[in-house]
This record gives sequence, C-alpha cells and structure tokens, in this order.
Amino acid sequence: QAMLQRGPLSGRCLQLGCELGDLHGADGGTGGLQAVRRHADLVVVPLGNAHGDLAQALWCGGKEQFAEAAAHASVYARVSPEHKLAIVRALHARGEVVAVADLATMDKLVSQGSITGTPKVFARNSMVIAVKPGNPHKISSVADLARVGVVALCVVTAPCGGYAKSVLSRSGVSLAESSTTRGIDVAATLAQVTTGDAQAAIVYSTDVLAAGSAVSGVTIPRASNVTAMYPIASIKGSTNAEAARAFVEFVTSDKAWSILKSYGFLRP
Repeated sequence: QAMLQRGPLSGRCLQLGCELGDLHGADGGTGGLQAVRRHADLVVVPLGNAHGDLAQALWCGGKEQFAEAAAHASVYARVSPEHKLAIVRALHARGEVVAVADLATMDKLVSQGSITGTPKVFARNSMVIAVKPGNPHKISSVADLARVGVVALCVVTAPCGGYAKSVLSRSGVSLAESSTTRGIDVAATLAQVTTGDAQAAIVYSTDVLAAGSAVSGVTIPRASNVTAMYPIASIKGSTNAEAARAFVEFVTSDKAWSILKSYGFLRP
C-alpha cells in the first residue's frame, strides 16, 4: 500500500516487518509521530489511491472490509479516536503498537482487552491560542476569544477538542457555535487560522511551534491550561512482538525524548 524509502533506521524497520500507512495523505500527521518518523528517516510515498479502500471501510463501518484493508499497514497517522479503536480491534490478531494523544482513548483500549502490559506515557503537551501573524486582534487571553469573531476548535470527539473544551471551561468562557468552526483534527483546525477565516484557534503548543511564521502564539496560563498525555502500548496478540517491543522501547528512550523535546514536547 505504500513504498517505504530506506534510511539508517528504516532498514531496521523493514527487517522487523514494519510498514507505515497514512490515512489522510502524505504529510504523515503532526506532532510526535511526525517528529519520530522524520528523525528515524521513514518516508511514506503514497501509490495512487492506495489507501482509498481503507478510508472507505472506515467511513462505511464494514468490519470485515476494514480488517482486510488494514492488513496492508501497521502505523496510521492522524486518525480520530473512534478510528483508532476500530484499527486496534481490526488488527488485534496481528497489530503491534498503538500510541494516542489522550489517556481516555488508551483506557478504552485497555478496557476492551486490546493492550498487553501497562501503557507508558512518552510525552506531554499543552494548549496555546494560535492567532494570525502579528496578532492583529490583540488577543491576550482566552476571554478575548469571545470578541474576535470566528474561532477554530477541534471536533469534540478528538483529543484536541476535549482539551480545548476544558480550557474554555476553566477560563469561564463560552463561545457561540455560530462563531465557531470545527476541524477534524489539530492540523485542519490550525489551517482555519493560517489559510481560513478563523481569527484564532486553541491547539497544541507544538503545532504552533511547527507552524513557524504562519501563526503567532498566545500562552494560556497554567491554571486554565490542561496537560495532554501521550501513551503508547503494545497490542495484545501481536504476531510481531519483537517489532512492538523495539518500537515502544525506542519511543520511550532518551534518544527519542531528545527528538520530541526539539519539537516542543514536554517530558512525561
């Protein structure tokens, strides 16, 4: 389903039988997966509409069709929590590792008996207000979001949406849905500020850092902020236990931490 270009570590990945699949295109998502993959020299090159069957199976909910399509890849980037649960269920007999952006999703995987061992948190993150370059509306607090017009938030089912909801609640701020636009994930949400009509967005601090000069960031005080936790675990019944163990060990190692730190993540 995808061609994996070889590099110093991607050769080892291929030896272990790993493949990378990207459900939403060639960019590989944002944040930790992108950071680790880039430094591991793993590059996904889509071949035509290689992932169309997989996406179609997800959207239509066909379990058998999805399980068959999912057999062609082991790592997926930028999928919603419900899709992550579906992926793990489909790959229960042959999957290796799952990493998510919130503890709640991992807890569901543990409850459904899909995880072996104890999940490990490998990074933390915080939320920040992303605004257009130069902050033309002079936004300095979460309270200012109620007066600027359109504000972008992730859908409530995505971890970034749940975190944004908590930030608003802790700040005592209520935004009218008529002035809110929702992105399916943090990348789509941030794009509403960089290329869309939104004046601001509540996103991860790492995404504002990665966006560079395309946006400016406004810090959210610790008392109103939340801590995003990123857990990783091996999937029970894996047919490639060596690859699962090796990947989890790498992601939780000091070497991986030095990579994640350079992208703005916080120590677990």
